[in-house]
Amino acid sequence: MPSTPLATRSVLGHCAASPQAVWDCLSDVARWHEWNPGVRSAALDGLFAEGAWFTMDLPEGMSLRSRLVDVVPARCFTDETEVGPMMVRVRHEILPSASADGTGCRICYTIEVRGPDAQSLCDEVSSDFPQVIEALAQRAQAASTSRDAA
Repeated sequence: MPSTPLATRSVLGHCAASPQAVWDCLSDVARWHEWNPGVRSAALDGLFAEGAWFTMDLPEGMSLRSRLVDVVPARCFTDETEVGPMMVRVRHEILPSASADGTGCRICYTIEVRGPDAQSLCDEVSSDFPQVIEALAQRAQAASTSRDAA
């Protein structure tokens, strides 16, 4: 039996905000468009928990339906989306800080694509991961700063 082509990529970034501040941004699906330029709108069906579905509308008009397949609050979640004959899984992880003073955290996005044109779709979907992670870090830091000032 031939194996299904697989492509993966991981992108890691640092965030000065707390892991909880990052999680608050990630788990607020309806507000993803405020910090992720690759999202025009997004809506979650129910709670942010394993098995829940969400719909994400992209700026170019495409709409994707995805399912949360793994959720560990304040640590990580993985979503799964069928794109034609391909399956795309993206894991969003909040990791302990690697800084000497231990502040902040690291954010890692890992994509796994299975299907006939896996590498091409993997490259396309993950091309903006560095910018998305940076925007997420900035949003979480701004939210932390405004909470601290209140």
